[in-house]
Amino acid sequence: PYIDYFVPSIDEAGEMAHDRDPARVAAFFKARGVKNCIITLGAGGVYVSPEHGEDFHLPAFEVEVFDTTGCGDSFTAGIIVGIIKGWDLKQSARFASAVAAKVAMGLGSDGKLVSFDDTVAAMNALPVKTSKVEAA
Repeated sequence: PYIDYFVPSIDEAGEMAHDRDPARVAAFFKARGVKNCIITLGAGGVYVSPEHGEDFHLPAFEVEVFDTTGCGDSFTAGIIVGIIKGWDLKQSARFASAVAAKVAMGLGSDGKLVSFDDTVAAMNALPVKTSKVEAA
């Protein structure tokens, strides 16, 4: 009940909630006091259940994936940056997805991360997946 932002993968959260449906998994944690549940879905994007407002899904960016090492941690760091910047959760999740996409395009956890401004540009320029991909 003391968690403001919970950012697990669907694998982690699903194991704890004994479910794989992102909406039901988010509801499981919110019923236990989590304020904002942000569930990463790998190639399926991200499912966000905010404290205020409607739940939403954002598709992943369409990039050539080279190595996913560090994508989850980099996504979480992107969420933190967005929160610090005062962005809403939708903008924060878009930025976090761009951070993870940049990491996935290179080798190791640094991937193709260059700078904050470069990542914002990627967030605004990278194409998004058009078909819904089920969580891994």
